[in-house]
Amino acid sequence: MACFEGISDRREWWSSFPVNEFEGAPFRLGKYISLRRFEDIMQGLRYTNRPRPDYEDRFHDVREMIDAFNNHYENNYHPGWLSCLDELMIDWLNKYYPGWMCVQRKPHPFGNKYHTICDGDLKEGCPIMYRVELVEGKDQPKELGPKEFGYLFAKGILAMREVFGQSLVKPRGCGWLVLVPGKYIDEYFANKDIGYCKTLEQIVDGVKFFFTARRRISM
Repeated sequence: MACFEGISDRREWWSSFPVNEFEGAPFRLGKYISLRRFEDIMQGLRYTNRPRPDYEDRFHDVREMIDAFNNHYENNYHPGWLSCLDELMIDWLNKYYPGWMCVQRKPHPFGNKYHTICDGDLKEGCPIMYRVELVEGKDQPKELGPKEFGYLFAKGILAMREVFGQSLVKPRGCGWLVLVPGKYIDEYFANKDIGYCKTLEQIVDGVKFFFTARRRISM
């Protein structure tokens, strides 16, 4: 079912009408499981044992699963010398789903976006994704405070695991990413010539970052 997009009504998988190549589900599941039993299983399916918080958290049901994934790889996997930080889209067409967004530059622009870290060393024959974070956007509970993830938090994870990472950081919208000394960078480069470069040092929670900044445009 997850492989076929655009089927908004789950009951169409149990429809009594013949399969139509232009609409509805491409096959039927009735001979494998009844719709009533399937819905009973879905109602009882849970991904967390944690009690619900007092505030509204639309991501409560998946937080424990994401934490378990990250903790498992942190305790059982050591990446190679090359890691890749990127974004991942999980296809989802229901715009009312928590964290749903449209990222037009992506091949599959609709769904949930994750920040990811992957092992780019192909010594084992295939890359391994060993850390993920769901981008919650406007649905992130204010009670949890601002997130300190982004690419810089990911680089901190890499540094603590004795792996070095490099990424391009640019101001987005009205400001810089969290933990980037953007105000200092803007003030320092205010009177510098275009093309001028400077490496700045930043320490966050004992992890050292180096920012190599270059004046690109007039400020």
